[in-house]
Amino acid sequence: MPPDLPPVPVSVRLIAAVLAVAVILTGAFVIAWTTAVTDPTSHAANLDRLPVPSGWALVDSNVVRDPLLGSRVERYYVVDADPADLVDPAARMLQAGGFELVVSHAPSDWCTFTKVGASEPPWPGYSGPCAALALDPCSTNGPGGPMTCYLNAVVGEDDIQVVVFDRDQRTSYFVGSESHEVGAPGLAVVRVIDSWPGRMQRRPAAATP
Repeated sequence: MPPDLPPVPVSVRLIAAVLAVAVILTGAFVIAWTTAVTDPTSHAANLDRLPVPSGWALVDSNVVRDPLLGSRVERYYVVDADPADLVDPAARMLQAGGFELVVSHAPSDWCTFTKVGASEPPWPGYSGPCAALALDPCSTNGPGGPMTCYLNAVVGEDDIQVVVFDRDQRTSYFVGSESHEVGAPGLAVVRVIDSWPGRMQRRPAAATP
């Protein structure tokens, strides 16, 4: 007969039990976390309550579920308007939907870097203080190039971004490795994205009249 094996020490059995429980709890946490960050339900609900202007035609949408980067819902509209003319309507839409606008500001020392030869303050070397300067949400791709406008807002832990592309410009999104383009001749494209988690630096904006 084979010799009897010595009994497993209590300490070893205790350590094995603790490790087993840790593995189970870790697995449950990973499953719960993955489910939470990839669930797009709150994003869709946020976009559903936005009072989208009547002239915006919904032409496409996309849902992303990523366990590392989180989930997001994207909606694409085409509008017969110039990008700069869509900034105020988009801001009112976000505020009416309960979002807090996030305003991008110039660095606090922006006024110390004016052009050489300025005839009145601020001039190069001016030590400030600099007045708060909200950045224009719209910019062009080179002089006379197509314009793009950006608006950001937050609600709870969700971020929302509105990007307006110039007339005749196209944007795209991916489903897996497949690219989908959005655009229409003579029209601007508005992309509205609600995502998680919130990572924006909040700076409340003045109410849009």
